[in-house]
Amino acid sequence: ELIHWIMQGNKEKAQEFREGVEAVNQSLYERVDTQAARLLYLAHTTTHQTGGDAVSLANAAHPSTEPGVATQRNIPPTAEGHVPLSYTALVNARNRINRFYDLKGIQLKRARNLKLLIPLELEDTAKRLLYTPKLPGTDLNDNNTLSGLTYQVVDWQPSTRSTQWALVDPERMKKSVKMLWGWRPRVQTETEYRNGTFYKPGSVYVQSGFRDWHWGYHSLGDSTAS
Repeated sequence: ELIHWIMQGNKEKAQEFREGVEAVNQSLYERVDTQAARLLYLAHTTTHQTGGDAVSLANAAHPSTEPGVATQRNIPPTAEGHVPLSYTALVNARNRINRFYDLKGIQLKRARNLKLLIPLELEDTAKRLLYTPKLPGTDLNDNNTLSGLTYQVVDWQPSTRSTQWALVDPERMKKSVKMLWGWRPRVQTETEYRNGTFYKPGSVYVQSGFRDWHWGYHSLGDSTAS
């Protein structure tokens, strides 16, 4: 990343130097956040990464290496399509995550502390679904069984993915998703002035990656075929 701005006078160089370093650091860490977000919003394609099972992170046919073990899907079934975020969609997602099985066909331990990952456009919907004391849109005697879930906005998910959501198990995710560092954000000590412009270079080399898919259930949320 290369951050530059116009110098306004020698007496302000010290302050502008400090501000420049802060700007470079912010830009570099934003790049890290962007890389992390790509893993999620590109989950339905192999654009960002192809999994070790030779398919995308979110897929209808995750194979097993063991003979006789059926493929699994971590997207909605074909009969439903990529369902928009709703109470029913979240209940189904939670139940299906808890039915995932390992490569040998043994059901995994039940997921705990599930978290909904969403773009900012779905935040109001998420709040109504998760934080309404009673089931939204029904009589007061109906319990909201989703009240134990939390949500997080994926800030760097682009507006073109404004309907896409995922329900994840943070504990499984922590073991499966990694940031692969060439080097962490660093600001170079060299500075340069060119015709009144101050240049302060910095760099970061990082890629987000995953080694397993069992931590998440994903939907494009646009009602397209799945």
